[in-house]
This record gives sequence, structure tokens and C-alpha cells, in this order.
Amino acid sequence: MSALPFSVCQKRNPFSFSFLFFSSLLFFFCALIASKVLWPFLLETIIPIQYTEALSIVTKCTAFVAGKKRESEAEDYMIDFDKQVNIPKPHAIISRLLVVLSHPEERPQLGENILAFFKSMGPVLHPSVCDLWDDVVPKMVTYLKGFLSFRVCSFERK
Repeated sequence: MSALPFSVCQKRNPFSFSFLFFSSLLFFFCALIASKVLWPFLLETIIPIQYTEALSIVTKCTAFVAGKKRESEAEDYMIDFDKQVNIPKPHAIISRLLVVLSHPEERPQLGENILAFFKSMGPVLHPSVCDLWDDVVPKMVTYLKGFLSFRVCSFERK
């Protein structure tokens, strides 16, 4: 279970019409039905290397569904990782996403979506990080947006 950098994976244009269309379609699907059908099975797609290119939209969808469940205090929000044997353990999920987060600009909104995932999934992954992530993640998102816009401006000036 390694988290290879995106450069090792087959590259597709993340800004192509078809990529953006299908990403939007998947998010729309998740917003309407995933909370009943795909929760918590979306987590199964985080670790396998063949789904690396989809991590941005998968974390966005999972963060959305988890955020809704967390807000409404749904009884199925908390996951028993011992009973759900196909779902990766919390330490594996956190490790994988932290490694991918080292390249937040590789896919559209990848860094922001992973941070939103951490914020909405905090209590599920580990109860002691919940308060920390609720406080720190919004600051990190602000920093990341500023950092990425600075890089784009610097690139455009050259």
C-alpha cells in the first residue's frame, strides 16, 4: 500500500471537459444518493493506487456526505472499522492522504478536498484529532488557497 506520486501514474489532463464533467456528475450523485448507498464504502477507494487520480473527487464526495452526517448526528456516521473489514483502517487513510497532500496542486482542488475530508471525518478517524482539525483545517485551507494563487501568479509573470 504505497502512495506513489502522481508523476508515476498515467497523466490525464485534470482540466479537460470530460474530467470536469464526470467529476461534477459524481459529486452530484454523491450529494443525492451516496449517503444511503455509498457510505462508508467510498473509503475503500482511498488506499488503492489505481484510484489516485480520483482522490480529489472521492475526498470531496466523502467530505460532503460525512459533513452532512456529522451535522445531523446520524447514527451511521461513526464507523466500526473492526466490523467493516473492507474499509481501510484510520491510520492507513490518514497516512495515505497526508502523503498525497504533499502535492496539493496535482489535481484540481486536491489539497482543499483532502483537508475538508479531514475536518468532516475527524471524529470517525480518531476522536482526539477532532477539535484540532476543526480549528486548524480552515486555517490550512486559507493558507493553501493563498499559496496556490501565489504560485499561479508567479508562473504567469515569468
